[in-house]
Parts: sequence; structure tokens; C-alpha cells
Amino acid sequence: MKKSIACIGMGAFLISACSSAKNSNENSFSSLSSSTSSVTQVKLYEDPSHMFSFEYPSDHLTLKSQGDITNLTHAISSSHPDPCDFKDGKTIPLLTDFSVQFESREGNLSDVIAEELRWTDEDRAQYMTDGELLTQEGFIEEAEYGEFEGYLVIQGVEGCGQTVYFLQKTSQSPVLVVTRKKITELSDIVTNAEEYKKLPGVILPEQEEELFEGVMHTLQ
Repeated sequence: MKKSIACIGMGAFLISACSSAKNSNENSFSSLSSSTSSVTQVKLYEDPSHMFSFEYPSDHLTLKSQGDITNLTHAISSSHPDPCDFKDGKTIPLLTDFSVQFESREGNLSDVIAEELRWTDEDRAQYMTDGELLTQEGFIEEAEYGEFEGYLVIQGVEGCGQTVYFLQKTSQSPVLVVTRKKITELSDIVTNAEEYKKLPGVILPEQEEELFEGVMHTLQ
């Protein structure tokens, strides 16, 4: 498998995270420091089953783990219409500006992908050959983070959806499924996006990108 997604320069924080997942915690997330905090507080999360671990800035993101599922999130209080509720247009109390879920799954890579994405036999025939995904730019791409490599699959319509990463240390390892939600409220398709971006404490899209990449490049 080719390693097509490499570390790219996205500021001092991302460069540091890409250079070595084993560098000091302070250096990995240094660009997140603000005038109110000279050093970002970074914690190491280790999956109880010892399948994976990663570092994350604990003063920016909240980690919750239950069973086989681990969530990294950030949200602020802001009652607003749900932009992805196309039927009822309901109002939700929080604006979630970072949402990533980690889950370790047993099984071979192709079966886990088909099960997670609810692919039919026809889908498997269309998107897979000999158990490997057929890459398509903007839909199915190869991915590599830390000690893991595999694929990412982009899902969604009208700015709503998610990107799902299927990663392994080796072809015999459990599959790490990482689901990254799209932050629709802060995208250009939402009329009030600029208003939402001015809310106190909101994580802006470019910051969400840096946070995600920084965490992922510490995967072990």
C-alpha cells in the first residue's frame, strides 16, 4: 500500500506533530497556547485493550470513553437550527465544533469497511478488488497516521456527513475506525456561518483541522 497522505506544513503545531509522535507533549501542540495559557496541557490516552494510543490537548478537547468507543469533542452553548435536519429543522442547544470517534474493531479490513459503511455485495464489487479499496479522489483515499495506515472514505450530502478512516498497524491487526464529523455550521453553505465563527470559544475550521491532524499524527 502506498503511503499517499504525508505530513504537510500547517503551522508550528502540525510540523512538530509530524516530525515525531514521541516528541514532548508541550512541543506537539505548542501553537495552541494562548495569552491565557503559556503551555497547552497535553494528555496521553491509551486504549484499555492496548490497541492504540494518542495524545490530545486536554484544555481544548473533552475525552470520554465507554466500552470500545472513545470520543474527542468540543462544543459551546449556542441554540441554533440543526443544519443537517432536512425534515423538521429542529433547534439544538450546542454547537459542536470538534467531534472525532475512535473504535477498535476485530476482523479483516474489507469486512470492517463494508460493515461500517453498510455496503451491499454490489457496493463491494464496485469499490473493492481483491479485498482492497479502489481509490477515488474526494471519495476513497489512502491514509497514513502515526504507526497506522489504511483508507479514508468521505460520506455526506449538502455539507453534512463525516469522513471515516480505516487504519491498521499491520494487515493482521485490529482495524481502528476513526469517524470525523463535518462541522456544517461553520461551512460556507450555512447562512449564519460567519456569525457562528464569532462566538466566544468556538474552534474555527482551520483550528479543527490542526487539532485533528495533530492528534492523528501521534497515533501509536
